[in-house]
Amino acid sequence: MIVWLASYPRSGNTLLRTVFKQTMDLSSRTDSLDENGHGDDPSGVWTRLVGVEPIKSDWQTFYQQASESDTVYLVKTHHHPIDAQPAIYVVRDGRKACLSYLHFHRSFRDGGSLAGIVSGLSECGDWSRSLSGVEPARAHHGGALRTTRNKNPDKIFSQTISTRNKDRTAG
Repeated sequence: MIVWLASYPRSGNTLLRTVFKQTMDLSSRTDSLDENGHGDDPSGVWTRLVGVEPIKSDWQTFYQQASESDTVYLVKTHHHPIDAQPAIYVVRDGRKACLSYLHFHRSFRDGGSLAGIVSGLSECGDWSRSLSGVEPARAHHGGALRTTRNKNPDKIFSQTISTRNKDRTAG
C-alpha cells in the first residue's frame, strides 16, 4: 500500500519525511525523478537524515507492486495523489510557500518570478489549485494539526499540517 505525502513545494514535506525517519525509522520515496539531487547521495547523509530511498525499478513497476503490497510505502508528491490510497497532505500558508518557492527557484533553478509562481506557471501549478479536492473535516483550533478528508471520504484520509499558529503570531 502507498501512503502519499502530498504538498505544494516548500510546504514542509521534507520536514515531515525527516520526522518519520528520525522518530519511527520510516523511509520514503518520491513519485518524481527530481529529488533535487538528493537521490544520488554517495555519502548516504540524505538517506540517513531524511529517509530518502530510491526506487530501484521504473515508476510504473514500483507503483503497481507497492499498491498491491501489504507493506506501507511512503511516497512524496507535489501533485495530487493519483489514486484513492491514504494520503497525508502538508499545508503551509500559501503566501509563505510561494515566496519560499520563489527563493528556491532563484537559487537552484531558472530564476522565475513571484507572479509566475502565484499564477501557477511552475511545474507544480499554483498553491490554491494544489488544495482543490481536499476538504477540512475537523479543525483543531490553536494547534498545528488539522484533519481533512478528500471529496471521497471513504477512500482518502489526509492529515494537514499547517505552519500557521495563531497563538505564536497573536502577540
